[in-house]
Amino acid sequence: MPKRTRSDSSTRLRQILDAAQDILTTGGLESVKIATLAELVGLSEAALYRHVSSKEEILTLVIEDVRATLFNGIDAASTPADKPALRKLEHLMRLHLSWLDGRHGACLMLVTEALQFGDGQAGCESRRLMNDYLESISSIVKEGQRRGEIDPALDATTAATMFIGIEKAAVNRWLLCPGETRPHCKVDELWHMYRSSIALTSKPVPSGRLV
Repeated sequence: MPKRTRSDSSTRLRQILDAAQDILTTGGLESVKIATLAELVGLSEAALYRHVSSKEEILTLVIEDVRATLFNGIDAASTPADKPALRKLEHLMRLHLSWLDGRHGACLMLVTEALQFGDGQAGCESRRLMNDYLESISSIVKEGQRRGEIDPALDATTAATMFIGIEKAAVNRWLLCPGETRPHCKVDELWHMYRSSIALTSKPVPSGRLV
């Protein structure tokens, strides 16, 4: 029998995580079952357990996968370092809304909403993800306040919470309302609303289609 390689194992784990995200998107948290996952990826349950130990581990890995995508977006939006903070926030909103109305985005909404109050490993990872995301946005807001772009009277955490809330509300409405416009199609309107609530002056920061 051929020896299983690290590459084979990584590929199979990727298949398991993709299948889990598909199930989460279409059926919610309770639909994620080992038997269903095994069938979708063409494994026996025993074989699947050679890659993951439990549903809890699968959900934790899904959240870690989402984290990587979210923070890659933050890194992309923050380059170069001297880019105006408002430009960084606009870039990030465009990038994330484009991503959030796909499979992974729906998965993010479902997983974080369902797990943020849980006591297990996945719940802890979900809370850590959202707290770190909030802190990252807050840091960009503070940078804008130091540079005179963003109203210094605003609480940076509150402004960051508003930013995330706009993203989540747009995606949740799309998920729950058949026929609703996809979130990334509303990004100009959403960004204008957010920018007007935090910018120090009405003087526009140059912007453009960044995705």
